[in-house]
Amino acid sequence: MSKTHHLDLLNNSISYFREAVAYAQRESDDTNYWKFAILHVVQAMELAFKERLRRVHPTFIYESVDRPGKTLSLKGAVERLRNPQIGNIPIADWEVAKILKAFDLRSELTHFEFNHSHDHIELKFAEISVS
Repeated sequence: MSKTHHLDLLNNSISYFREAVAYAQRESDDTNYWKFAILHVVQAMELAFKERLRRVHPTFIYESVDRPGKTLSLKGAVERLRNPQIGNIPIADWEVAKILKAFDLRSELTHFEFNHSHDHIELKFAEISVS
């Protein structure tokens, strides 16, 4: 008998955030820990934003509200959250810029070559995680 493990958007976000913190707290010179901390914290943000949109209306988490299927990207979620007719959340431009930089860094880490010093990647995690 196989067991299933279900995490809704909020609890999935919390799970990723906990993993990000766990990676960040490791005392190691292994830069991969910081890389995974960044990946997990950005994923946690994306899921949390989708959860906020889901609370407005479940279809708002999808790219197309007319044809649910693929869910929004982090960028799309931020746009909808800022939209006065949808999320109506006042997110400052500097905060959006910070979120988008985090998104771009995650994309770089997962889709391109990784070429950062340990100190640089640790600093990037701090910039993403602290407001």
